[in-house]
Amino acid sequence: MTIVRQDSDVENVIVFTTGSSINSGSIFISLKPQSERNENA
Repeated sequence: MTIVRQDSDVENVIVFTTGSSINSGSIFISLKPQSERNENA
């Protein structure tokens, strides 16, 4: 998560771990609006 947050084009990161199985989780990454981003895909 720390590595993702270091990207200047990332606005927010949310991580969820799930209790239904071992070693599983989800990560949601919100990017800044395209006009504010520094990198091109």
